[in-house]
Amino acid sequence: MDDYISVIVTAYSRKQFLMDALKSTVNQTLNGKNYEIILIKNFSDDSIDRYAGENNIKNIVMDGTVGEFLNTGITESHGNIISFLDDDDWIAKEKLECVFNTFNVDENIVYLHNNYENVDKNGNTFTNHKKLGDGFNMSCISIRKHAINNNIAKVSELTDTFMYFSALEAGKLAASEKVLTFYRHHNKNASITHNHQDRMRFVKREIEEYRKFYNFFNTRRVKNSLRARITNECINLYVNGEDVEINGIINYILNSNYTFVHRIKTVASMELQRFGLRKKLIGRKKR
Repeated sequence: MDDYISVIVTAYSRKQFLMDALKSTVNQTLNGKNYEIILIKNFSDDSIDRYAGENNIKNIVMDGTVGEFLNTGITESHGNIISFLDDDDWIAKEKLECVFNTFNVDENIVYLHNNYENVDKNGNTFTNHKKLGDGFNMSCISIRKHAINNNIAKVSELTDTFMYFSALEAGKLAASEKVLTFYRHHNKNASITHNHQDRMRFVKREIEEYRKFYNFFNTRRVKNSLRARITNECINLYVNGEDVEINGIINYILNSNYTFVHRIKTVASMELQRFGLRKKLIGRKKR
């Protein structure tokens, strides 16, 4: 069977940038007979709905979680390859052609993560932001449909990480250095936190989601990776003064595959950071 791409665009109570996203999927160098566009959103909008109708975009309006949005898009799709796009991002005109060619060259590849550029709300590029890894940003991810874990509807956050672990369990992963996605930063980004309390709340939600994922996957490779992520985020909470069950973290570190010296250094560093935070807080109270 020839490869066919389904582009799933999701919009949850946001329409400000959605037209940019849709136009970028329509204006592709890949022949239109090789892909379809599916829009999942929880609102109606005359101009957006008109544009979708004029450009043969399947337009679905529904309520639900982000996982339920994605599950609906995947269920409705005809493609054996799924590319994702968030409503506030857009893709380069050659992206789908690159995705098509990458999967077509090697049938063992189940996942492709492309490079991205950080842009502000007006679309201007900026470089003073650390780029994250191969499991970051749904708008950078393309995956074979059969590789997607069937628990996707139960996912409420970290859908990009979920797709990465789905692929890790299913087959061969690939990465492209080409900038094919433009990741927009603005004050309504769900993944951007603006103060310490928001960051800690986000970390706690991450831990809960990782624990949920642990029950979705079966291979030791994925489960070990999830255990490591849970531990790292618990350490993050601990060194930032949050209440965490520390014995389990220390036991995990001491029984890990790190060298003995590395294990001791990790525990010592963790305690020193926590102690340093306490000193700062005490100093503030005295003043």
